Amino acid sequence: MVQLRLIYISFIILIGGPHILGAEESFSRVSIADNYHLLNRQEKDHLHLLILKLLNKRTKEQKFEKKKYQELFTHNPIEFLDFFIVKSYANTEAAVDRCNFGGWISTLDNMNQCEPPWRRSVRDNPRLLVFGDTYTREYSCGGANLFRCNPLIFGLGEDGKGICASTDDSDSNESTNSCLSIFLNSEGATRAVIDNLEKNPDQLASYLAIVAETLHFCQINVLDFPYCDDLNATLLNISRLSVMCTDQQELLSYLPDIVTPFNLDELDSITNGLGTAAIKYAEDLTKRQQEIRLKNRTVYQEAISAYQQDSRLISTIQRIRDNSDKCIMDSCDGTRHSRSKPQGTSLAWCARYVKFAMYPPRGTDADSYGSFEEYPWGSDGVESGDWLKKDGFVNLMDIPEMSHLTPETAPIGSIIVYEKPAANRRNRYNVDGINRGGPGHVEIKASENEYISDFINDEPTTVGGDRRAIGIYVQIPPEFESQIQEIPER
Repeated sequence: MVQLRLIYISFIILIGGPHILGAEESFSRVSIADNYHLLNRQEKDHLHLLILKLLNKRTKEQKFEKKKYQELFTHNPIEFLDFFIVKSYANTEAAVDRCNFGGWISTLDNMNQCEPPWRRSVRDNPRLLVFGDTYTREYSCGGANLFRCNPLIFGLGEDGKGICASTDDSDSNESTNSCLSIFLNSEGATRAVIDNLEKNPDQLASYLAIVAETLHFCQINVLDFPYCDDLNATLLNISRLSVMCTDQQELLSYLPDIVTPFNLDELDSITNGLGTAAIKYAEDLTKRQQEIRLKNRTVYQEAISAYQQDSRLISTIQRIRDNSDKCIMDSCDGTRHSRSKPQGTSLAWCARYVKFAMYPPRGTDADSYGSFEEYPWGSDGVESGDWLKKDGFVNLMDIPEMSHLTPETAPIGSIIVYEKPAANRRNRYNVDGINRGGPGHVEIKASENEYISDFINDEPTTVGGDRRAIGIYVQIPPEFESQIQEIPER
């Protein structure tokens, strides 16, 4: 450990800035070069983490940027320093700024104190979602100096939300020790946690993420957080027993969500190599997903080509084109038009014209595909997806293999639905559970440069202000539906 300490002190001198380099500079560079090769694997890993922690601390204190760190070491001949900065800097925070507070993964503040997990800055931190639930208000114990121990780690307690410990809930050492004391002195608590984890591999994956992160954190902070030894022993015991009792293949499918370069060694140690296996599993899964998506895209393209040849679509396009200069169903009432209008003039009746073309009422010269009067109306374009889905249309934007499409690249014959993002509160519509801006717009792409609703445009519409496409709808012939393969998620 002597060499490790020399290197670390030298590194501190190197990044301290011009005011402390001077005469000690040669000592620093020589110390690093001469001593690094004497370290064993564990010491090198430990040094790596120490330097990452230092870089992170200096970043927060002096608002350094990665570029400045690189400039600082431009003339440094030591290759491993380059490795630390260039390859590891992006993961600096993930490596050193997390801590364990009563079983909850939290973050370290600038004073190296573990922040209470109930603070908004912690519970709303998206980087902590991999560790399971965060400490939201539902976990409140309802009083001062009461702390809810993480139920995933310390069990569900009497109310099913976790043990409530009487402690200083702003002190990580006191809170964690209180949780440990209650848990270790509760008969059957360990068995209950193991039973829960072996039944829920997704929760076991989150548990293992917490264990690996805690081991990682405690390795370099054990002196500041004296609960580390007891907590690590408890976590390791439960995790190893849980892994033994769980279907390994099923658990493996959840581990890619939590494995990182910084916790791989810990996960491998805890799970007997499943961390490394999870990386290979994820690579194979990605390859399978890509292969299926490519096959599905081919099927969709063939299905769209068949849809474009359908006589109903051909008639629909011809009908909406012919109607673009007509005043159908009194659409021109209240305007200067009577029975006809210019093809390029909008009447704000886009949904009416599209539906009229698709489902002409009985008694018209065109073939009838149903009773127009009985068909659900809905006057605004943003709602069009609802009635299109009822008639067997699918939204290509919802299909991963086809989600790259835009109104400009949409296939001919598709029905394009738009929302108006800047709509005021009174013009908001609930469409498939999503709050959309109306009244929106709907049009049929009749040819490469022909978008038709109640008027003809040579490009996707912007009439009435900004529009955003929320649907590109086509019908998939039944013979193609059976060829679509489901994309495996795990």
